[in-house]
Amino acid sequence: MRSGLILLDRQEQVTYSNPSAQRLLGISPSDMLAQPLFDVRQQLLSLAAHPTGAHAELDRLWLHPQEEQAAELALSDAAVRWLRVQSFPVHDQPGNLLGRGVLLDDITLERASLQSRSETLALAANELKTPLAIIKGCATTLLGNSLRWEPAMLREMLQMIDTHTDRLHDVLNTLLDVWRLDAGVQQLRYSEVRLSEMLEQLVERWRKNAPRHTFILRMAKKTQTIRCDALRIEQTINQLLNNAVIYSQVGSSINIRLENSASELRL
Repeated sequence: MRSGLILLDRQEQVTYSNPSAQRLLGISPSDMLAQPLFDVRQQLLSLAAHPTGAHAELDRLWLHPQEEQAAELALSDAAVRWLRVQSFPVHDQPGNLLGRGVLLDDITLERASLQSRSETLALAANELKTPLAIIKGCATTLLGNSLRWEPAMLREMLQMIDTHTDRLHDVLNTLLDVWRLDAGVQQLRYSEVRLSEMLEQLVERWRKNAPRHTFILRMAKKTQTIRCDALRIEQTINQLLNNAVIYSQVGSSINIRLENSASELRL
């Protein structure tokens, strides 16, 4: 079993533990079974990154041996690890309580995935505000008195509405992708794509969206096509360019280079 399994009798003495439990608790079989009364709860507390919170969580599990309970603990390590601890009652054939079982699972990757999704949703929700504000401002201005605006100014405001509507579309697609990934229904739609043409269009769009940065695109005149999901690749490149704009100084250059070889394209 990848899960750690420990069986405790009614006196909380270990009667069985598997190798995974010993590994997750950081002890040897002799340490666990040789002691007169190995305290599993105390061992978990000694590993906890936040002992006070862990103490409360483990009290909730340990004070009710006849109930199924679960808790998640952050472990103090070189990097924080997360451990799910589940306690469940063990009965004999007539139904008498013999003790408890404890399941241990390393859920570090699961927690990291949840955190990543939460950050994506928070970022997407925050990014909705700017294009919405610009679209609303332009529309309100145009509705106020469209007769007094010169054609060039009207075109500029309509261009801003069009550009930021595209941005809203991208952000909403990101939110939908997160939902599809969670639901396990994300599908890839493959097609032959010439990445050089996609890059030219994206960079041109970003030159309009971020005029205070300089975008420099370098690539061979002829590049091979690749089979990919064009929408996903475009979203990825857009995110990279967005990060470059956010985390670089105003007036700096953002360099995009597409290298072409017999076996790969490297962006």
